[in-house]
Amino acid sequence: MARFDGVQDSEVRGLLERATVEMRGGDPTSAVRTCCEAFVRVISMRPELLEANLPADEKIHHQQFPRLGANLVSVDGAAEFEFARERFSLSDAITYLDFTTDVSLREKL
Repeated sequence: MARFDGVQDSEVRGLLERATVEMRGGDPTSAVRTCCEAFVRVISMRPELLEANLPADEKIHHQQFPRLGANLVSVDGAAEFEFARERFSLSDAITYLDFTTDVSLREKL
C-alpha cells in the first residue's frame, strides 16, 4: 500500500488516515466512502482530474478511479460518487485507498 504520510494537503491526508483506520477496524465500506470523499477533495484542487477519471472507451481504465461500485460522475461539472453497492470488501477498500493515495502523491498534493 502507498503511504499517505507524504500527502501535503492536511485534509486529504486526514481522510486517507481515517480510511486506513476504518479499513483496519473492519469497516471497509466506510473506508471506501472516505476514499471517495478524499478523491473529491483531490479533484477540487486539480479540476482537470475529473474528466481524466470519468469512464470513456478510449481511456486506459487502470489509470482511472476504480469502478468497483463507487462510480465517479460529473454533476454540473462537479465530482460526485454514485454507489452501486451498499457494502464493500477489504480488497475494494485497499484498491480505493491505494489509488487515491497514489494520485495524491503523484499530483504533489
